[in-house]
Amino acid sequence: MYKHSFSNCTATWAGIDIKSGLDVGLSIATARTGPRNTFKPTGSGKLVKIRQTDESGVLTATIDYSSPTHTLLYAQLELETIGVFTFYDGNTRRRWYAQNAVLITDPDLAIGIETGPFAWTWMFESLDYQPGAATNLNANVIGS
Repeated sequence: MYKHSFSNCTATWAGIDIKSGLDVGLSIATARTGPRNTFKPTGSGKLVKIRQTDESGVLTATIDYSSPTHTLLYAQLELETIGVFTFYDGNTRRRWYAQNAVLITDPDLAIGIETGPFAWTWMFESLDYQPGAATNLNANVIGS
């Protein structure tokens, strides 16, 4: 049986190791701005499928307040940095590239805490996916 290990995954943006700052037990979530396809009724009981050209979306990472990542993200927010947000799954060798990712929200300020989860959100133009190496395509198959 294949076992997935999050320790073999990486997430980086603007030279910052995002994964190292993640709050314990939380992941990085992505969502498209709109659906990939929409449909328009023709008036005669048929539907026309329309492929949306907007590939944009948002991604959210919950970063621990006490991590150096939190401070580095504040600096990039002030600099209005735009860069590629890269995800890599070392278990399957799959890669995702969020093109032109920019921070769009900053966490609410909290004074007097030592640690805690804060959500950071990026907007991106498109998400490019590269499948894993041919040797890993059946990584989730039990038996052989």
